[in-house]
Amino acid sequence: MEFASSILSSIFTEIGKYLVKHSIQQANYLLRFENNVEDLKKEDANLRLTKDRVQQEVEGAKRNTEEIEKDVENWLMDVDNILEEIQRLEDDIQMKKTFLCGQCPNWRWRYKLSKRAVKKTSVILKLQESGKFDRVSHFTTLPGVERPKDFISFKPTVHAFSQIMEAMKNDKINMIGLYGMGGVGKTTLAKVVGKEAREKKLFDEVVMVTVTQNPNIKNIQSQIADLIGFKLAEETEEARAQRLCLRLKNEKKTLLILDDVWEKLDLTIIGIPFGDDHKGCTILLTTRQQQVCISMECQERVRLDILNEEEGLILFRKHAVLPDGLVCTKLKILLLDGSYRVKVSNEFFEEMKTLKVASLSWIDLSVKSLQFLKNLVTLQLLSCRLSDISSIKKLAKLEILRLNGSGIFELPEELGELSKLRMLDITGCLQLIRIPINVIARLSQLEELYSFKVEGTSAERGNANLSELCQLNHLTLLSLRINVQPNLPKDFVLPTKLLRYCITVNSRYKAVSYPKSRTLIIEDIEATSLFAFKALYENVEYLELEGIKGCCQNIVPSIDATGLNELKRLSLSYFDELECIIDTAQQQDVAFSNLVDLSLRSVGLREICSGGRPPRGFLENLETLFIGDCDSVSCLFTSWVLIQRLRKLKEVNVYRCLELEELFQLEGLCYSKENPFLLSSLENLYLLKLQNLRYIWKGPTQQVSLQSLTVAKVEICDKLRYLFTLSLARSLLQLEKLKVRRCGSLEYIVEIKDGEGRNDVCFTKLLKGPTQQVSLQSLTVVEVELCDKLRYLFTLSLARNLLQLEQLTVEYCASLEHIVETKEGEENVDVMFPKLRILKLDNGLKNFINFFSEYPSLNLQTAKQNLEELKIKCGVQVLFQLEGVKQELCFPSLKVLELSSIKELECLCKGPTHLLSLPNLKRLRVQDCHRLRHIFSPSLARNLLQLEELFIWDCGELEYIVSIKAEENVGGGGGNDVMLPKLRKLQLGRLPNFIDFYSENSPLNVQTTKKQLRGLRHGLQNLEELTIGMCRVQVVFHLEGVEQELSLSSLKVLHLYGLGELECFCKGPTHLLSLSNLKKLSLSSCHRLRHIFSPSLARNFMQLEQLIIWDFRELEQIFIEDDAEYNQTLSKDRLQWLLLFPNLSSISIWMCDKLKSMFPVSMDHLFSLQNLATLKLDNCNGLTHLLSSTLARNLLQLKSLYIEKCKELEQIVVEDRTEDHLRLGLFPNISSISVKGCNKDEVDMTSQREMVLPQLKELTLKQLASLVNFCPVGYHFIFPSLSSLVVTECPKLTTRFSIDQNKYVHAEAKAPQTGKEDVDMEQSPPETTREIYCWNPDSLRKWLPPYIGK
Repeated sequence: MEFASSILSSIFTEIGKYLVKHSIQQANYLLRFENNVEDLKKEDANLRLTKDRVQQEVEGAKRNTEEIEKDVENWLMDVDNILEEIQRLEDDIQMKKTFLCGQCPNWRWRYKLSKRAVKKTSVILKLQESGKFDRVSHFTTLPGVERPKDFISFKPTVHAFSQIMEAMKNDKINMIGLYGMGGVGKTTLAKVVGKEAREKKLFDEVVMVTVTQNPNIKNIQSQIADLIGFKLAEETEEARAQRLCLRLKNEKKTLLILDDVWEKLDLTIIGIPFGDDHKGCTILLTTRQQQVCISMECQERVRLDILNEEEGLILFRKHAVLPDGLVCTKLKILLLDGSYRVKVSNEFFEEMKTLKVASLSWIDLSVKSLQFLKNLVTLQLLSCRLSDISSIKKLAKLEILRLNGSGIFELPEELGELSKLRMLDITGCLQLIRIPINVIARLSQLEELYSFKVEGTSAERGNANLSELCQLNHLTLLSLRINVQPNLPKDFVLPTKLLRYCITVNSRYKAVSYPKSRTLIIEDIEATSLFAFKALYENVEYLELEGIKGCCQNIVPSIDATGLNELKRLSLSYFDELECIIDTAQQQDVAFSNLVDLSLRSVGLREICSGGRPPRGFLENLETLFIGDCDSVSCLFTSWVLIQRLRKLKEVNVYRCLELEELFQLEGLCYSKENPFLLSSLENLYLLKLQNLRYIWKGPTQQVSLQSLTVAKVEICDKLRYLFTLSLARSLLQLEKLKVRRCGSLEYIVEIKDGEGRNDVCFTKLLKGPTQQVSLQSLTVVEVELCDKLRYLFTLSLARNLLQLEQLTVEYCASLEHIVETKEGEENVDVMFPKLRILKLDNGLKNFINFFSEYPSLNLQTAKQNLEELKIKCGVQVLFQLEGVKQELCFPSLKVLELSSIKELECLCKGPTHLLSLPNLKRLRVQDCHRLRHIFSPSLARNLLQLEELFIWDCGELEYIVSIKAEENVGGGGGNDVMLPKLRKLQLGRLPNFIDFYSENSPLNVQTTKKQLRGLRHGLQNLEELTIGMCRVQVVFHLEGVEQELSLSSLKVLHLYGLGELECFCKGPTHLLSLSNLKKLSLSSCHRLRHIFSPSLARNFMQLEQLIIWDFRELEQIFIEDDAEYNQTLSKDRLQWLLLFPNLSSISIWMCDKLKSMFPVSMDHLFSLQNLATLKLDNCNGLTHLLSSTLARNLLQLKSLYIEKCKELEQIVVEDRTEDHLRLGLFPNISSISVKGCNKDEVDMTSQREMVLPQLKELTLKQLASLVNFCPVGYHFIFPSLSSLVVTECPKLTTRFSIDQNKYVHAEAKAPQTGKEDVDMEQSPPETTREIYCWNPDSLRKWLPPYIGK
């Protein structure tokens, strides 16, 4: 007993020491607050000194082109981050270390700040220690071979280039020699080769060094070492050679270019391994003498001919025109690119008689000019304009002719005389409409024919026909388009020796010009015409048949009896009479043994295989199966014998087969360990709109394994009761995504049948029966929608195994009550869904009660750790239940919370709200929750430090955003300090009972009748966008009785709409309101508002750029003159008053019928408007004028003026009392004026005699029924830049528009005549302006009469 007491005493002593030590440490945070802060500042300064030292070393290294070490870069980033954190901490220390105006220390904050300071000091000390670097950088590898900037691809060196590249691809060649006369371009070509080899990653290293006539071995060694980032420390040539050789052997493949070699070079002296010593090293040397290549034992020797065609090329590029010809008597290859549509003369090729290959692009030429090229073998004319093409017959040796994209209308008959032609390519010759009869047939040696096209019965129109192809016995490659309906010629049969082809019949968009496989696409012909392609069926790889008409019940043997065993893809669509793919009644031996992709759409399919056991190899390589709109099939795979062949099947996609009842028929299948599992390769299963599908698997499934299935998607399968059996579910170890939608009869995802396990569960849920043996360990996404019979999703045992589940979405499941079914006595629910990031309980969950069946609230503690997005649209009363909870409930990853259409929701949080932690919540949206009266308690609002967006809409009973009453009797309250510090966007809409943002400690006597936003002063210092709509708010900014400034310094956008009771924008001393950065103000449908700005209020909008006013029924003035605060300020100091709206760039006003003026004349001196660029007015029927001449003088940046349906508008600019006339220069930058639907007798632009609008580009006058003159009679407009003028539906307009020699447009209104002439005018009214539609300067000159002048 004494021994036990001694042990206990020792234990309690140690515990006591720990507690004392811990208590002292906590107390030190308070007692040593100042010391801890000073220590932090001291170490902060030391860290900055260390950072400066490292930064200087880094900058020096960068100047020396050295690469900075990764750990140094990471250290600097860490230092920058900790310094920013320290600065924020120091700011918090200054702001929060005292309260009550600095009279009393805030012990709570001192404790927290001191603790943070100690932790930051510890981090700083570690960074200082880790900042002691031995070095901060290392030397970088030099870039090596670079492509010469002046290299021109149009050179005969292309031939040599191709030889070298082919040699480098040969593993047996490791020494290549390039030789030619000095100055011919060997070095340039070698650089191009090196660049190409590097870009195509043919070698790990590409190095080029210069040897010269007197080679310096050490210098060569140093060049190589520098270029591979290697340092040679040895002094002797021998030691350096050994070290370099070892380094080069480390690379698997190296290309070493030795330039300018004059004699045999001993590579071992340099240290270059080659041949058997290191087969990965390939050497390319350049030399003037072929003998050097021989002595160096080059396996490939390439000659660069002595030609001066490079100068000719430079001449082409430099002058963009061609000379009459070039003297290139030995030229073999010519590549000429005339990108600027160069035209060559008929004598251009006269001195190129040895030319064998010519490629001409974008050239205008007569083919007659090629008559000198008797040795030409290959001719490529790309996008050329050709004439005299009949002269092609003189190129007797021509074997390859490509006319891609060239402008020709028909092929000449003389083309048939090219008896040696082996390839003809007419791809992209869109203007080609005729190929004479027998031209193609006469090309007896033709092997390749590309983009040959046959239209209908072309022979009748003298055009080539299909039968000509039968005479081409050497044809092996064919690209053919046939447009003929409904039958092919009876005697037409395609050649049998085709190796590659793409043949399309009646298909406009599927043709391939240069086939790489054997493709046959046939559309809209009779089934009898399919016989014409019989010779191709034996080796066709891709076969598409669409819209085949006539009796054809199967593919094998009706279309082909051989079995189509080379076929890889088969696509059949709109093939009504097709009943099966194969009919085995004739006992086919082998069929479809290589088919990989099978697609059936809108065919009369009844079954895939008919007649009994499928032949050998049938569908054994099938990977993808798509079947859609096949309404006659009732069972897709009718026997397990057929399913057994689907060993490689990866994807099944079945869509809208209305009579399909069964997918896989497994009746008669017996389990055996020796037999392989069926469907073990299936990865994706998509079933959509199968209204009569009852079974995916019918029959015993023990021999089926879905071990590879990753995605299962089942939608609109109304009669399906379950998806998997228990034996199948046990194999779903790779299933990642499960989506079930609109399956009204679905009761289970997994059903247990007799013999598979106990069936003792009577309720309806996602899985029926015991599920301990089912582990969906890879499942990440589950989506369930419109499954009305489901009451649960998971049993508790299954839910515990969903360790990878990241997204769960459930909506429109009317019977669903719980997500997880838990029974009495089941525990450990806190270990479920550890990786759940997104949870959406959406619309239509009418009977939903809770997440777990045995818990009273939406208990989400089990998934709290990684949950990032939570969206709830179902009936819960409390989102976070904290009653009886003692520990903090934290959702550390939650970023998005959306609550909508939850009629039962009374509060977000019930209980002590200070226990709820949402530290990373960024967006909160609450909508259509009519029982909510508040959103946050003060303590919760203060803790939402990362909340950036708050949207509250259509909550009928909501009174406050933040309510003190929420914390009554539960603790955690107190203080009206800053809350929601990072809130950027706030939207409040359709809140009829909304009172204020924040409920004060003392009740407001007027809170039920006066809706005045007093609470906006609590925090919100980062608010950028504020939207308030359809709320009963009378004052937006209430400042009466306020002593401190209401500062919303970050607010950039303010949108107020549908505030039917709004009486004024701001009430109280406006100098206490600060909106210093507001850029956009949008106001709409505030029908009680009679004015918007007073001069003193407008001072808060100095940065305003955009003003939008829309649908104000009672608005009479935008600005009022009667402003006591303004008059009082002005009387004190006139100099401090700044001009208003200096940054305003856009004004838009719509539907303000009582608005009489925009800017009162008496207030002109207060406005700047120097940056106003756009002014739009629409449906302002009380407006008589827009601007005074004084104010108009400041509109130097106005570019667009738009006025529509302002019925009483008389003048845009009127003279004011200053009598300061404007002549030239009014609106100097205006580019567009549009006036429409203004019915006053006259709408004047201005009252001045002459006016120049130098930048006006567009003028539109439309639907102005009463407009007589665009400007007052006797006045004159000049538009130097006008390019678009539209005058329409202005029947009385008499303004004369004309154009002068300088292309200036003039607009003049002549004064009416008097006396007798007046009588004549009544009898013959003045000619009205005709309708004008001018969209460019050319049409202006065409439509407008010349300007006559004064």
